[in-house]
Amino acid sequence: MRLLPAAGAVLAALLGGGCAEPAAPAVTVALEQSRDNENRHLLQVVLTNDGPEPVEVVRLQLRSPAFVDVAPTAREDVLGPGRRLAFPIPYGAADCRGSGPATVVLGYRRDGGLGEVELAVPVGDPLLARLHGRECRLAALGRTASLSLTGWTRRGGTARAELVVTRLRGAEPVAVTAVDGSVIITLRPAGPLPLTLDGPQVRLPVVANASRCDPHALAESKRTYEFSLAVAHGDGPPLTVAVRPDPADLPLLEQLVRDTCL
Repeated sequence: MRLLPAAGAVLAALLGGGCAEPAAPAVTVALEQSRDNENRHLLQVVLTNDGPEPVEVVRLQLRSPAFVDVAPTAREDVLGPGRRLAFPIPYGAADCRGSGPATVVLGYRRDGGLGEVELAVPVGDPLLARLHGRECRLAALGRTASLSLTGWTRRGGTARAELVVTRLRGAEPVAVTAVDGSVIITLRPAGPLPLTLDGPQVRLPVVANASRCDPHALAESKRTYEFSLAVAHGDGPPLTVAVRPDPADLPLLEQLVRDTCL
């Protein structure tokens, strides 16, 4: 029997209808990062559901040629229609040879099964480019020079040490332009700044004291013994570099905080 064209088209539509893939959810993505998440090497993936149906999010992963892939982050969240939610996920170390557009892989539950869609990060989003540039500049600084805090001693409510900058290779300019502490401990230079590395090694005495002891600071401080330095390397603007004392010196600083604050 020969089907009429119209009937054939109807039959083909009926037969093919059962095999059609369900449409992917209408979700858009943006990236954000708080200061706390920067310290923890996390991003906030901000998803917006532009469709009429809720989306059950089960996993998220950043994919970018500029960063090493890490395993997807499992989630159990429902993104309602018109809703906008931020999901923290880890991201890998910067690949300083890589560049190109990034996507966020969204795994979602549908009809008892699982689906997956890659959401393009907007090309003009500046966050990944900024993080990539900073991490690669820090890596370049780490190949050029090392920074350490050594020789800790204590007198009363004050601890003293030396900031030591040692050249590892090359001849690029390196200079410490500012010395800062943590939420609890103030770290001050006891000599002139900038501290310029114009030989194999340069040293600067520093003074530390526990200057903030309110309950909020004590409860929220997660990096009490990690101190911030501003370090210029090459022709670029100064980088914020975290320096932590050797483990053997931590008991002295811990006792300083206890004696001052508790």
